[in-house]
This record gives sequence, C-alpha cells and structure tokens, in this order.
Amino acid sequence: MGSIITCSNFALKDEYIMTTVIIVIIVAVLLFILVRRNQSSTLIKIENPKIVLLQIGTDKQPQLDADLAIYADLYSAISTKTVNNIDGLNDFIGTSSFDLFHVFADVDKEGNIYDSFHNKAPISAIVNLMQSRGAKYIFFASSNPADGYISGGKGMEQKANIVMTLNRKGPGFTEFFKKIFLKVSKGQSLPTSWVEISPQNPNETHEHGPEAIATMNAGNVVLLGDK
Repeated sequence: MGSIITCSNFALKDEYIMTTVIIVIIVAVLLFILVRRNQSSTLIKIENPKIVLLQIGTDKQPQLDADLAIYADLYSAISTKTVNNIDGLNDFIGTSSFDLFHVFADVDKEGNIYDSFHNKAPISAIVNLMQSRGAKYIFFASSNPADGYISGGKGMEQKANIVMTLNRKGPGFTEFFKKIFLKVSKGQSLPTSWVEISPQNPNETHEHGPEAIATMNAGNVVLLGDK
C-alpha cells in the first residue's frame, strides 16, 4: 500500500480512503484527494505484466490510440478490448486476468459507469471485480466529474493502485504517464515515480499535467518492463 497523489498536490492521513480533501489549483479547478497511508519498503516486482486498454463503445478510440504509447515501447503483453455495453464489460473482466486495467468509461454523478443503452454499474462493483481478478493497477483514463468518483467509491475494496481522471488535459495525460512508466518499468514504484515527475508542493501547479485522484494501495507493486 502507499499514498494518495494528484498531479498538483499530495496529502496523507490515516483515515478511510474516501475522505475528501478539496484543493484549489490553477484556473480555480477543484481537485479531490482520497487518502490512506501505508508504505511498504519491500517492492513486489511483476515480470511480463499483462496490460489491457478497455473501452465501452468506440467514442473513446482516439484516447485509447493515444494511450497505447504509454506502454508500447516498454511492455510486450499489451492488448486492447472494446465491449458494447455494461454486460459485456462485466463478462470480459470476470473472465480476464490483467495486472493493469486501463479503462475508458463515462461516470455519472451517482458513481455509476454507464453505456449508450443507459445501463449502469457502480464503479465500486467494477473495481472490486477487477481486483478479484488480480489487478494491481486500475486506471480510469477518461475525464469524469470528481463527485461521481467520490460517490462510486462507497463499498470499494482498497487493494490496487487506482487512478481516476478528472481532466486529461488533452495530450497531457498520455505524456505524463509515459514519463511515469519509463521509471516504473525499470523497477521504481508508482508513488515514487509520480512524485518525481510531479513534485507534491502545495505552492506549485502543474499546468500541463492531467488532474486526477490516485490511491496507492499497492504502492509497492512494480510492473517491470520487458522490452
């Protein structure tokens, strides 16, 4: 387990992870930080990690294509998957085993992932299913409102490193995580890599980086590159 980080600020406290800290950053954007502290000194290194970029429908295809660049030069076991609806999402996750789920999905204010047919599933149920399948990293890579993520966190088990994106900032998301995984793939932890790329100083802003909520409950798990 590890720490909670955003691209602009960093905070720690020993409380339930869905405790919300509101941070005012550049252009008066509010970032919500969910925090739980636990730092392990022993790194768990996963060799040949399996990574999937997963989307509901095809409207996020440009984002998926862009984000492939985060992993393509570092890892071999990368796949992509498009499902048509929530049932397809559940079926795929329930029969899969990936170390990293990189997900493109829309989230409503009540904390549900939804499809174009107006079917819904709580974020907590989807995340818990991914964790039950062994996921150590779970990234929600599409821009969604903070209150949806907060609401969806109720009942969520806290085992994985989870990133919930508020604002991709155009190419900022891809470029930010490319820099992070250059470090992670060489054996450095995700929290350490994040802080090096985005120093957590409340007086410092990161104009071009994405805005995100991140919980590092598998902060000592490293996905080693194999390229």
